[in-house]
Amino acid sequence: VAPARDVIPGMGERLLLHAGPPITWDRASGPLRGAIIGACLYEGWAQDAAAAEALVLRGEVQLEPCHHHAAVGPMAGVTSPSM
Repeated sequence: VAPARDVIPGMGERLLLHAGPPITWDRASGPLRGAIIGACLYEGWAQDAAAAEALVLRGEVQLEPCHHHAAVGPMAGVTSPSM
Protein backbone atom coordinates (compact mmCIF):
# COMPACT_ATOMS: atom_id res chain seq x y z
CA VAL A 1 0.00 0.00 0.00
CA ALA A 2 1.40 3.37 -1.01
CA PRO A 3 0.16 6.90 -1.73
CA ALA A 4 -1.13 7.44 -5.26
CA ARG A 5 1.66 9.96 -5.96
CA ASP A 6 4.19 7.14 -5.48
CA VAL A 7 2.56 4.49 -7.66
CA ILE A 8 0.34 6.09 -10.33
CA PRO A 9 2.18 7.18 -13.48
CA GLY A 10 2.00 10.95 -14.00
CA MET A 11 0.23 11.64 -10.70
CA GLY A 12 0.84 15.35 -10.15
CA GLU A 13 0.53 17.25 -6.88
CA ARG A 14 -2.70 19.01 -7.88
CA LEU A 15 -4.24 16.20 -9.94
CA LEU A 16 -7.47 14.37 -9.18
CA LEU A 17 -8.32 11.21 -11.10
CA HIS A 18 -11.93 10.22 -11.82
CA ALA A 19 -13.75 7.39 -13.58
CA GLY A 20 -15.08 7.80 -17.10
CA PRO A 21 -14.11 10.10 -19.96
CA PRO A 22 -12.55 13.55 -19.55
CA ILE A 23 -14.93 15.95 -17.82
CA THR A 24 -14.99 19.56 -16.71
CA TRP A 25 -16.47 20.96 -13.50
CA ASP A 26 -19.55 22.30 -15.29
CA ARG A 27 -20.40 18.80 -16.59
CA ALA A 28 -19.58 16.90 -13.39
CA SER A 29 -22.46 15.31 -11.47
CA GLY A 30 -23.30 16.45 -7.95
CA PRO A 31 -21.70 13.36 -6.35
CA LEU A 32 -18.52 13.81 -8.40
CA ARG A 33 -18.37 17.49 -7.45
CA GLY A 34 -18.70 16.44 -3.82
CA ALA A 35 -15.83 13.99 -4.20
CA ILE A 36 -13.67 16.67 -5.84
CA ILE A 37 -14.41 19.12 -3.04
CA GLY A 38 -13.78 16.44 -0.43
CA ALA A 39 -10.43 15.54 -1.99
CA CYS A 40 -9.37 19.21 -2.06
CA LEU A 41 -10.21 19.48 1.64
CA TYR A 42 -8.49 16.17 2.44
CA GLU A 43 -5.31 17.31 0.68
CA GLY A 44 -5.37 20.66 2.51
CA TRP A 45 -5.60 22.66 -0.71
CA ALA A 46 -8.71 24.50 0.52
CA GLN A 47 -10.28 25.38 3.87
CA ASP A 48 -13.92 24.98 2.83
CA ALA A 49 -16.14 23.84 -0.04
CA ALA A 50 -16.36 27.27 -1.67
CA ALA A 51 -12.58 27.64 -1.71
CA ALA A 52 -12.22 24.13 -3.18
CA GLU A 53 -14.67 24.90 -5.97
CA ALA A 54 -12.83 28.16 -6.69
CA LEU A 55 -9.53 26.25 -7.02
CA VAL A 56 -11.05 23.96 -9.62
CA LEU A 57 -12.69 26.82 -11.52
CA ARG A 58 -9.37 28.71 -11.64
CA GLY A 59 -7.67 25.63 -13.10
CA GLU A 60 -5.47 25.12 -10.05
CA VAL A 61 -6.65 21.51 -9.73
CA GLN A 62 -6.52 19.20 -12.73
CA LEU A 63 -9.19 16.58 -13.42
CA GLU A 64 -8.14 13.59 -15.52
CA PRO A 65 -9.57 10.14 -16.17
CA CYS A 66 -8.12 7.26 -14.17
CA HIS A 67 -7.59 5.24 -17.34
CA HIS A 68 -5.18 7.88 -18.67
CA HIS A 69 -2.92 6.94 -15.75
CA ALA A 70 -3.17 3.13 -15.72
CA ALA A 71 -5.59 3.30 -12.78
CA VAL A 72 -9.25 2.61 -12.04
CA GLY A 73 -11.68 4.39 -9.76
CA PRO A 74 -15.26 4.30 -8.50
CA MET A 75 -18.10 5.91 -10.45
CA ALA A 76 -18.36 9.18 -8.53
CA GLY A 77 -15.14 9.05 -6.53
CA VAL A 78 -11.74 10.55 -7.12
CA THR A 79 -8.15 9.66 -6.33
CA SER A 80 -5.89 12.37 -4.96
CA PRO A 81 -2.09 12.29 -4.58
CA SER A 82 -2.01 11.20 -0.94
CA MET A 83 -4.84 8.67 -1.13
